[in-house]
Amino acid sequence: MIMKRIYAFVFAWSIIAVACTDTRSNCPTVIKDPQVVNSLEGDLVTPDSVISVLDWKLTDRYIVIYTSQADGVLQLWSLPELKYHGSYIRKGRGPGELIAANWGQTVERNAVILYDIPAGKLTRYLVRNDSLETECVLDIVGRQTQDKSLFKPYVDILQMNDSFYAMRASDRQKDELSIVNLRHGDVVSYAEELLQRDPEKDQYLEYDYLLATDGRHLVKAYMESDRIEIFELLGTDLLLRCVITGPENSVASGYNDIICMGDRFVCLFASDGAGEGNILEVYGYDGSQLDRIALSHPLTHILYDEKNKIFYGYNACSEKNNFYLFRYPK
Repeated sequence: MIMKRIYAFVFAWSIIAVACTDTRSNCPTVIKDPQVVNSLEGDLVTPDSVISVLDWKLTDRYIVIYTSQADGVLQLWSLPELKYHGSYIRKGRGPGELIAANWGQTVERNAVILYDIPAGKLTRYLVRNDSLETECVLDIVGRQTQDKSLFKPYVDILQMNDSFYAMRASDRQKDELSIVNLRHGDVVSYAEELLQRDPEKDQYLEYDYLLATDGRHLVKAYMESDRIEIFELLGTDLLLRCVITGPENSVASGYNDIICMGDRFVCLFASDGAGEGNILEVYGYDGSQLDRIALSHPLTHILYDEKNKIFYGYNACSEKNNFYLFRYPK
């Protein structure tokens, strides 16, 4: 695999201080440099079992894939050989089963979480040798009278630390992002909503977004527009730190995936609005632009293996049953 240097990248990035829509805070807006800096050629790995990725994460020994397969919604694929090691957690009402198994995120490397809205429960599993072990089960229904509305149509739940979870509820009419203490069962704060959508006029998908966290920061990338928002968890509050946007004349585009990796994060960007990401954008949590990489194969999902310096990729829009590997030594 070869990483080609295309041309020198100017690391200077423009910051324009503007007042945010919500007058409670001011945040800088970064206009990103749209120039491609590097390119990565990907290796294809075709496994002996069918891949079907809705979401996934990397652990010490496995890639854990969240799938819609009937024999189990979680699959283990061993590293680095990418061999299938079994499926776990069926949907149903029997012992160990979930009525509705929805994927959540946790910063704990060797753990995964699933939440079950009909049952009002969130389950955290530890990834062991060839198995999953239930670590804890938490209620996602508020215990206080004012928090009974915790039982909402959640589309994203991200564990920030042992007690606090970022929880996004959305029903196409209203979108709400809150910090919830699931150990105590109460909402502790709500995040600012910068882009105000008019349900009568604005399309829901134009305001839909992805979320990722490193435990301290929360990155919000929009799926139908060239926009990223970076929040920081301070105490019980999510504070907006930076907004990243493309140039005013940029074409319709959006983001497919986000991964947080140490002191930086990576967004998979679809530059042509086709729904498949062909650019990796690397940023610091202050909004600084660190790299912009063209990929040889379009993707919908990415992971980064820090130990082996490899991006793993998958394209849910393709009929090909492949993993993609991109070596990135930085």
